[in-house]
Amino acid sequence: MVWNQGNDETSNAAMWYGGGMALKDVVIVTFNRRDDAFGFLAHPDLNAESLVENGHNASGHCGILDHLAVLKWVNKNIANFGGNLDRVTTAGQSFGSSQVYHAVNSELFKGYFVGAIAESGIRYPYDTLVAGLATSYVNMTTALTNGMDYTSVHNVSSIAELRNLSTASLLLGSQDRTTNSSYSWITALSTGYPLIFKPVLDGYVLPTKYIETLLEGPPNDVPLITGNTKDESGAATTTNLTVSEYITDCTAKYGNLSTEYFKLYPATDNSTLASHAWNAAARDTSLVSSWLYANEWVKSASSPIYTYYWTHAPPGQDQGAYHQSDIFYVLNSLHASADTYPWMEYDYYVGEVMSSYWANFCKTGNPNLGGSGKYKNLTYWTPNDGVSPTVFQVGDAWGNYTIAHPAQVSLISAYFAQQTPF
Repeated sequence: MVWNQGNDETSNAAMWYGGGMALKDVVIVTFNRRDDAFGFLAHPDLNAESLVENGHNASGHCGILDHLAVLKWVNKNIANFGGNLDRVTTAGQSFGSSQVYHAVNSELFKGYFVGAIAESGIRYPYDTLVAGLATSYVNMTTALTNGMDYTSVHNVSSIAELRNLSTASLLLGSQDRTTNSSYSWITALSTGYPLIFKPVLDGYVLPTKYIETLLEGPPNDVPLITGNTKDESGAATTTNLTVSEYITDCTAKYGNLSTEYFKLYPATDNSTLASHAWNAAARDTSLVSSWLYANEWVKSASSPIYTYYWTHAPPGQDQGAYHQSDIFYVLNSLHASADTYPWMEYDYYVGEVMSSYWANFCKTGNPNLGGSGKYKNLTYWTPNDGVSPTVFQVGDAWGNYTIAHPAQVSLISAYFAQQTPF
């Protein structure tokens, strides 16, 4: 398993510890990746260099090519570490999941992996939340503008001059986020403004929009796992909205669908109800989004897709089943972080089960097959069939989970239908 970490992470985090998966005969390869301006700066000078080097007038994809370089290294060397070069799975979470998604969608990655796991996670291209998440990208025009603005901030005009600056200097502006004050991010139920420097739709590394590869079929048609956690993507245990804020924001989001929205997610009495309704809508949106993506995948790809919904909250914290909370369990790294979290017996059970699904998938392309772990009677994880309105719940329970009531599914689908897809 080649593991792609999230954005701006550090290698000393105990959650990345690979010993738990090694116990299940899975070799984990982690790596350093260039992020922010170091990984996704586009500039006319870089385009010109690319044109000479590979015939493509493209830039802004170094972070993605780092992932490709690691996969090439693994294919050449992993047998020396006891790995099976015929069973390479690329996996990742958050920004790392976007790296997995780009690999699935890029011809450059063909032949270097046979399975993909994207945690928090791949969404339907019509989902507005894509704009604020790690899976978002920018077109080349926007990327070049951002790149030239970046050089201006450093009082230079060329890449050659940038290369003469110190790393500390280059960090200035590297992690900047958009300052768009319009409703575009609020209406996406996003929790923050997206990074300026992110992957570029360059026609080379990222050849086409997500919707095109989804409808036409992925260049790398391999078994895929994707899903989300309960308390992310706009949902949080700390959500605290007044009724007025809730009505204003959701009216801006749903527009002509607002009347129907407030019938299904009412909050007319107090902020507790408003916050609850906001979270309910965010969770339903994530579930419906993953499900709609999987439905289209089933039509255009020949490989199965497995979708999940993580519901377990680690002990000793009040953020619920937060973003990243699943990693301890899927990588079976709880023992490595026992000094930070007061793990209970059930947590170790969940870690054993979750990592067994992941290990099985690495070995066979099917989370149900492979004999990993000590529990041999895992609840059967049904792949998406393009019809049943369910995902697979993992964590607090195991089995098929209805994505939302039909009326909510209809509303969210109608909202997506009005959007411009990524």
